[in-house]
Amino acid sequence: MPIEISMSVLTNQIKPWAAKELRYWEQAALEKVASRGVLQNKDFQELLQYFIEDAGLAPIPANRPRLSFAGNNITEAEPEPCRLERIFNLKNVNALPDGQEIRLVLSLYCSMVITLPANRA
Repeated sequence: MPIEISMSVLTNQIKPWAAKELRYWEQAALEKVASRGVLQNKDFQELLQYFIEDAGLAPIPANRPRLSFAGNNITEAEPEPCRLERIFNLKNVNALPDGQEIRLVLSLYCSMVITLPANRA
């Protein structure tokens, strides 16, 4: 059974990520798609200009429109820390036989060390 999510719920879930991770032109594109659905030629021209500015190929004007992502009041919950300890039951991975297990061990300096069991091939 498909899960139905309204566009506003989906947009509210995406906004914290977009405000943190996307460049201005990408946020502007997402905002336009979320609010209108279909982009017109003038929208593409505007987004291209923002891209050129973000890439440092043109100066960024002081009067750039403020996007809703920049002023959102939605706070994103900080993800709980996790640790990957092993990957197992591998199939179709280069140079590893099927069913291989990779154990991951974290050192005191938090660097990752991969320990492979003896190759069964």
